[in-house]
Amino acid sequence: MGCEYEPAAWRLGLCLLFVVLASACVQHGDDGDTTDPSAPMVQRLLGTCPRPPGAEPYPEPHLTFGDDTRIGFLVPPPWQCEAAVEVSADSVLSFAVGAVPGVVAVSVRVAFRTQDGRETVVHDAAVEDALGEPAWRDVSVDLSALGNSEGVLVIDVDGRTSGASLGLGFAEPVVFRSMNRPRRNLVLILLDTLRADRVGFNGGATDTTPFLNELAAAGTVFTHAYSPSAWTRPSTATLMLGLDPSASGIHDVRHRIGREQRTLALALHEAGYATAAFSRNPNVLPLTGFDRGFERFVDAEAGDWGRTSDTRMVIDRALAEVDRVAGRPFFLYLHLNQIHAPYTPPEAFRNAVSGDPPEPSDLYDADVRFVDQQLERLWNGLRERGVGARTLWAVTADHGEEFGEHGQGSHGLTLYEEQLRIPMLLWRPGRVPIRRIEHPVRLAAFADTLLPLLDIGTEVAGQRSLLADPSAVAGPMLYSVEVSARRVHAISDGRWKYIIWMRPKASEELYDLAEDPGEQRNRLGDAPERADALAARLQQVLARQRPGVHVRVASRQRRRVRVVLETTGRIDSVWEDSLESGDRVSLDEDRKRLELRVEVKEQSTYVPAPPKPGDLEPPGVSISYPDVDEIGVVLVPPDSPLEVTIVPDDATRPIDIWAGAARAVSPIVVNANAADLEVRAIPSGNGEAVWLYRFRGASGASLEQVPETTLEEPVPDGVRKRLRALGYLN
Repeated sequence: MGCEYEPAAWRLGLCLLFVVLASACVQHGDDGDTTDPSAPMVQRLLGTCPRPPGAEPYPEPHLTFGDDTRIGFLVPPPWQCEAAVEVSADSVLSFAVGAVPGVVAVSVRVAFRTQDGRETVVHDAAVEDALGEPAWRDVSVDLSALGNSEGVLVIDVDGRTSGASLGLGFAEPVVFRSMNRPRRNLVLILLDTLRADRVGFNGGATDTTPFLNELAAAGTVFTHAYSPSAWTRPSTATLMLGLDPSASGIHDVRHRIGREQRTLALALHEAGYATAAFSRNPNVLPLTGFDRGFERFVDAEAGDWGRTSDTRMVIDRALAEVDRVAGRPFFLYLHLNQIHAPYTPPEAFRNAVSGDPPEPSDLYDADVRFVDQQLERLWNGLRERGVGARTLWAVTADHGEEFGEHGQGSHGLTLYEEQLRIPMLLWRPGRVPIRRIEHPVRLAAFADTLLPLLDIGTEVAGQRSLLADPSAVAGPMLYSVEVSARRVHAISDGRWKYIIWMRPKASEELYDLAEDPGEQRNRLGDAPERADALAARLQQVLARQRPGVHVRVASRQRRRVRVVLETTGRIDSVWEDSLESGDRVSLDEDRKRLELRVEVKEQSTYVPAPPKPGDLEPPGVSISYPDVDEIGVVLVPPDSPLEVTIVPDDATRPIDIWAGAARAVSPIVVNANAADLEVRAIPSGNGEAVWLYRFRGASGASLEQVPETTLEEPVPDGVRKRLRALGYLN
């Protein structure tokens, strides 16, 4: 079984002994460190199979049965796939079939045809339990009888139908060699909403995370790791893509991982790993592109939403997945939502919390304790299966949580430290050093830190490993929240942190994190040079994300406003933000005149509130805010002269006009060069105004807007309900 370690026996005073034991394991070779990185041989066959009409090119086709999405497609029975393969005495064929309503029998036949035309049938049987609830049924075929040979595998899938049937599901056939000297595995655990200061290994109460504390004592801890956002979708995309939202284009509820984007899962899929994800957050689903590179993606909340986000079920299914792919190196991604509101720990953990009603933060800590216990159960399960010592553990979070430090609860609302600083640790005896790294580090560099530890000769986004030189990859940290009514951006150099609010308010803040880590004293007034320097760097990023001259209309009252923009240059492109169906943008054929007609009125959004005892869904309140409609006009040349006419529907009710930093009152005609409209931050108003502005740093014609990939299909009602309960939809 090799060398294994019992977490309950670890103690900080035994670290030296632990290192000796880990070294002994390496010397005996039981963890596979001396294995050729290219072994075992893995051959994926789906790309050589005939593609049904309408199916996406490989590796994009994904098909879902129940909560289980696989790389595969719907095929009409009977259906055949032929693929040239090289097999050996330890080769295994693995794939899955799925039956839909109307199919009354499913059978699979697998034959091997040699180069001289001889055919050997290696499997011919009905698929057991194929007629129950629609689900994937795994098929494993032992190819050892074929010995070492080359030829063609012929897979025939058939199903008798009764009435109309859509066909059969067919998922990713893989030929792999069972491993005598296995490669390293990867377990990547994202603990949704876990803030850094609530874990013992990062200065929190030691009793919340005893198991993770012991992993951390024998691995590497990044004490100042930061997420680029305070909500799930952009931060988890950063983890998978190795790119901050400013580079990935994923920062809003409309956005998804694009088909052309490279992910950590795709890199490991290409390296022959069995890749599987289990997610209990509706932001991280195949719908939003997170299945890219995963052979299997399970929406682990689809069947029981509204109940406690039971981590036990996810751990059970993860261990079952390890059994399913036995013999292959695996990558498991577990996105655990237990710690997220409404804070519903199991009864035994809840009963240990005092207070009537208990404080939300105490219930939160109880959830953390429960998750820590379940992670230890996962660790023990891997050890019992003989793969624990050769599995790299990576644990982190997508964002933190606020408990009133800045007058808020929950997350996704601000960019203060309690929502951005996250735990991050690595554990793998003999490969991961025992150390604590104090430098601020980005979540974006985590994926490219993991691959070298697996001896994978590839990368995700070309980030430098955090273990190589964490100080060299820190640089300024960029943060953003763009969800619902919120638009907030921030930048930090490690000591000073500048925050610019764009919605629902317009303001600036500056904090000295060394003297004021809780961010309670705004230093904008007495350190303007610090704000100027940080703002200049941030504006270059914002100018790429939202280039050109902005035309922004906001009001709490129902108002209709007409804006006509004319230029002697040329309007190269126009982008829109938050326009509704009744709003109109028209551009003349010569691209010198644009007309915007918008209607703005008071908006409201749902904000989750701290839970009460017995709540199964997070309670919440509806808050109102000004409606904001905005477009961007990219000019060529970028400093072209402009004439802008602004006319509200009711001349008796003037509206404020901000042209750059200059204020006027409607109706008005503004004549200016685009450069005259540059601002560091949007001037604050009374909630009702029209702004014309451009971020400093936007004048370079070479600036290229970061591409954004939006959702390709409507959000299903069930997912919409789950998103709204978490505060992501109005």
